[in-house]
Amino acid sequence: MVKKEETMVRQVVMLPIDKIRVSRWNPRKIDPNDPATQRLAESMAGPSGLIQPISVRPDPKEKGHWELLAGSRRFTAAKFLKWETIAAEVH
Repeated sequence: MVKKEETMVRQVVMLPIDKIRVSRWNPRKIDPNDPATQRLAESMAGPSGLIQPISVRPDPKEKGHWELLAGSRRFTAAKFLKWETIAAEVH
């Protein structure tokens, strides 16, 4: 039997940064003062902005909040830049 391939459409939305938390399972510990993070922040502050959205899912513990799945460095750089919102792909 051939399985029909399903296409999932994921939505990209602007989410408030203060409603996103880093998953406790995230192995990355990002230092906002790290030179690589600083370079990323400088790049995001430029004309290109954020090229790829972060990935989030609804926070299972807190309604109206989101858990970060991917994009820790981009999320940290956005917080460093004092952005209020960030583009996020919701899973």
